[in-house]
Amino acid sequence: LLGSSSVSIWHSKPCVEILCYKRPAEQVQRQGEFVRAEWRADSSMLACNTTKGFLLLYLLEQDIKGETGLTLYEHRGPRPTNDTQESVPALRLSLKHVVPMPEGMLSLCCVRDELLVTSKDGLLHFFSWENSETERILSIMDIPFAMDLQQSRGSSLDEVRSIKEALFSPYLDGFVVLLSDGRAALVAPSMHGEKFNYSQNYQGIWAPGLSNSTTAAINNKYRLLAFGTLDGDCSVFGVDDVTGALVLSHKMILEKKFYPGVKVGPINNLVWTPDGCALAVTWESGGLAVFSVFGSCLMCTLGGDFGVTAEGLRREASIFTSLCWGTEGYQLWMIMQDKKESKKGLYQLSFTKSALTSNPNSSNHSHVILQAEDRIFFTPHSEERRGSRNQINSVGSKQWMVIQMPCNYLSGNWPIRFSAVDSKGAYVAIAGNFGFAHYSVATKKWKLFGNIMHERDMVVTGGLTWWQDFICVACYNLQESRDEMRIYPRSTNLDNSFAHFRRLRSQILLVNTYQDNLILFCADYKIELFKIEAEKKDGTPTAKLTPLQDIYLARYVAYPSLVVSITMTTLHMDWSGRRQASHKESETLIINVAGRLLILHRTPEEEFSVPPVVLASSVETLWAPPSPRDKRKLHLLDTLWLNCGAAGMRVWLPLFPRNNEKLLSRRIMLPFLSDIYPLGDFLLE
Repeated sequence: LLGSSSVSIWHSKPCVEILCYKRPAEQVQRQGEFVRAEWRADSSMLACNTTKGFLLLYLLEQDIKGETGLTLYEHRGPRPTNDTQESVPALRLSLKHVVPMPEGMLSLCCVRDELLVTSKDGLLHFFSWENSETERILSIMDIPFAMDLQQSRGSSLDEVRSIKEALFSPYLDGFVVLLSDGRAALVAPSMHGEKFNYSQNYQGIWAPGLSNSTTAAINNKYRLLAFGTLDGDCSVFGVDDVTGALVLSHKMILEKKFYPGVKVGPINNLVWTPDGCALAVTWESGGLAVFSVFGSCLMCTLGGDFGVTAEGLRREASIFTSLCWGTEGYQLWMIMQDKKESKKGLYQLSFTKSALTSNPNSSNHSHVILQAEDRIFFTPHSEERRGSRNQINSVGSKQWMVIQMPCNYLSGNWPIRFSAVDSKGAYVAIAGNFGFAHYSVATKKWKLFGNIMHERDMVVTGGLTWWQDFICVACYNLQESRDEMRIYPRSTNLDNSFAHFRRLRSQILLVNTYQDNLILFCADYKIELFKIEAEKKDGTPTAKLTPLQDIYLARYVAYPSLVVSITMTTLHMDWSGRRQASHKESETLIINVAGRLLILHRTPEEEFSVPPVVLASSVETLWAPPSPRDKRKLHLLDTLWLNCGAAGMRVWLPLFPRNNEKLLSRRIMLPFLSDIYPLGDFLLE
């Protein structure tokens, strides 16, 4: 938290203040008050600029006594460990460098190992964090601007424009700049497809039709640029992979049911969640809204903020001056100012999110499961659970069950990062910072690792999923420094001696199952397919993995982190040909790459050698049909359901010709709008 003359650093869990650094009064008078701050990438240093044109670099480190670090608070629980992450460290902040900049600073931005400072005279200064020396200076007048990198010819600005904000993104191969005249552009290497390098020439790419921007935010997971405007709308742009041009993806506009009939004014804050699935928006006149990545309004406070009191007077909304998402996006930290009293306060708003945002596997598609920082909200989809009296918060025909994270596991593994439910809705598995645990809905008991070292030696990286009575975990082995795929039986004690280990060459990003197939997507752009087989060894259930095939996606994916989900199904572009094929249905892979849905076909005799086809765009979530399917309901079950944000739902339906009628296409994409945000699609009901 940055004050006019102080810096306060807080701990997330427990929510306590670690330190409060106050500048001497003489220093504040000589150098000015704080304006903004920027962290180094590893949070070891903090840069602050002042009102009188000084850049202050602070070093953050832990207090030590001898060779051990000091702590403020230590956790004392039923499972004592020597892990320092369970304690709150004692930190100290010390001033390391003071850099005068008389030309004035407008924004700060961390660019890898350097600090980017923009000034009022249109210069971009790159400083070294270590010695505060200027590494290089780039003038906005030396950069040609065009509409793309191939077809249009670039031209320099006609006069000097100051850069009021700059944001860097390695996934966009450059940085975004907001000019003083309201225009915005992406500054990237002039050769499209090249990685960001200071020795190259740069070219600016204009955001078309944007002339009144106020702030910006970058979504690295979906490669999107969000710009707030003076009109109160948010324009979101994507990057064309062929020409490098910025293309308008969608606009986040408040609908009439959220808009209370008052002017909210320009947007003053845009902040994406850490997973890139939602965007928090505030306005200068007040109000807070949260949108999904492709424009669905998830919540809005304008109706209550500007509502009418019992006396018939209109309320005055509080103004949010700054926003920041907490760990895993479970809390939204807000600095709120009251219009009447002009007082500022720090507030925290808690959220839950769908398990599909971090763990999009097939078992989670069969149920509705929401995860908070320390609990699971779950609606079982089995018929025997529907009449239970132990459920709470009944919603229509579904019933919510609240499963609290066990204290023994919560103490050193907060918060919940991944969660998964088996196909029957009888067991739930969660993973935090280390290890994992699973829960029985029938007995209401948790099962944890008996050996605490087995829990602390693994970190779940790519998620976890259920296959029959086994838990498939994509993890990193800290003890041996390698990536592994582990399969644990549910019926035995949670111990490494009962698990099956499979070593992999690179980090696992996504894990999914389809029938007896295990699907892994790794950081080396490779999809690895395995066959899972259940066995018994000395009377103990175990599993075995047999490699089937490797599929490389480097030609179709710019960065591996852009792959949102991978699903295997038997849906084809031509459903009739598949139904007349052999008894063994051929599989297809449906891959969500930053919102673009690719379908990759395969036949039983061939590999995935045919280039993928783009099926849809702006896809947030998809629901594939179960297998095997009821052939009496092919109209509904032989379909693919897509959630496309503000564009509504899309259904990929089969067409059934009559009397040997010839059709140009065997399928059709049917769009329709929805007044709710879908969390599940139960195709069997």
